[in-house]
Amino acid sequence: ASMARGAGVSAAGTPLLALMSERARPSQRAGAAAITWILMIVGIICTATISGSLLDPFSFGRLTLIAAGIGGAGVVIGLLATLGVERTPREAAPVAVAPAEATDQAPAGFREALAAVWQEPAARLFAWFVFVSMLAYSAQDLILEPFAGVMFGYTPGESTQLSSVQ
Repeated sequence: ASMARGAGVSAAGTPLLALMSERARPSQRAGAAAITWILMIVGIICTATISGSLLDPFSFGRLTLIAAGIGGAGVVIGLLATLGVERTPREAAPVAVAPAEATDQAPAGFREALAAVWQEPAARLFAWFVFVSMLAYSAQDLILEPFAGVMFGYTPGESTQLSSVQ
């Protein structure tokens, strides 16, 4: 389940950010990204609350049914949300991009580009921040739910609801 979630986030995350970057004016991009992440967090909270309330009394069959229902709802909502997005012409004028400097060198490869970015202290600090944040975000499920079950005698549904509070 965790691997499927990671694959789904990876498959959808980059295209979403690219679409936002393409569709939003430069002055709107920060707000669009903020709204996207806020809504993602609200979705996580709502999903954990609802699925946790539906999970008790626990059984593996019920868990499978709830996971399939949430996954199916996500697919349907995603399809409806993106229906016609690629066919709709962009309403905003294209953003003017300054021409790149003319050089005789070939564009830098990934390693060279990564090394150049990594030399920037602010970019390096931000990369570590994102790494630690995503590590904590992913690890909390593995730590919090079994801990709540063992220490406080919570059922799987109760510990799932606890994740929404966290």
